[in-house]
Amino acid sequence: MKIKILSLSFACVVTQLFAGNTSQTTEVSLVGKWNNSGLIWSLNADHTFKFLNGDSSISGKYTVERNQITIVDEAATGFAQTCGSDKKGIYEFRIDGKTLTITEVKDTCTDRIGEVIGTYNLQ
Repeated sequence: MKIKILSLSFACVVTQLFAGNTSQTTEVSLVGKWNNSGLIWSLNADHTFKFLNGDSSISGKYTVERNQITIVDEAATGFAQTCGSDKKGIYEFRIDGKTLTITEVKDTCTDRIGEVIGTYNLQ
């Protein structure tokens, strides 16, 4: 009986640790300004984003599910052009300390892929 209670307690603690870690990693950690060789990607808590490259920028909305971020362009300034709100980009991300790595999962907008993928550092 004592072994069953300990096993159940251990399982509950492990489940709570993993459940807590997952939600914190996706939402909280992505919010901020990320820099990739002068390209600044601002991810806001209200699920909006802005890519800033010199005097040009692209803004839009994003959603997060587990370790994937889906982005949709809405507006552009300067020389930048949006991919259009009908083209969603899906990317996988990994955070290691203050480093964010983005890889493509699926995106039909080739111009965006070149801008999004890479390694960013938290400012």
